[in-house]
Amino acid sequence: MNRFSQATETILRKAGWFPGRNVSDLVEGWRVELRRLNNQEMFPEAEKILLEFGGLKIKTPTNKDIPKYDLNPLLVIGENDRFEAFEEILKAKLYPLGEADGGHAFLAVSEDGKIYLLMMNLFFVADNFDETLEIMASRKMPRFIA
Repeated sequence: MNRFSQATETILRKAGWFPGRNVSDLVEGWRVELRRLNNQEMFPEAEKILLEFGGLKIKTPTNKDIPKYDLNPLLVIGENDRFEAFEEILKAKLYPLGEADGGHAFLAVSEDGKIYLLMMNLFFVADNFDETLEIMASRKMPRFIA
């Protein structure tokens, strides 16, 4: 069985992903900068996602000009208050993965691997990042939390 549906894999490959992709140099730079500027510590689930998908600008066939996901966690610098407020609601730590929907939301992962969208409100996307990518490709909507 394939890891991703054909539609999702096509979208990922167009963004530059391939099986075994590893951008450890980028991830280490992000770890240092987010610790220094946002006082955020990268945890294992965030590192795992960013090692494989970090730096990608993922576009869907219906949204060719603006990335659905821009997987650069430095794009959230200055948003500590938003992350802290939603961490309090979830009673869980969040780590930024990047922006979603052309900067209208932030994509984050919790320590247990669940994926969330943060805007003025908090939305649950999926139980893991692979599922998030499938949801993105199918254009399903995340579930409102707060």
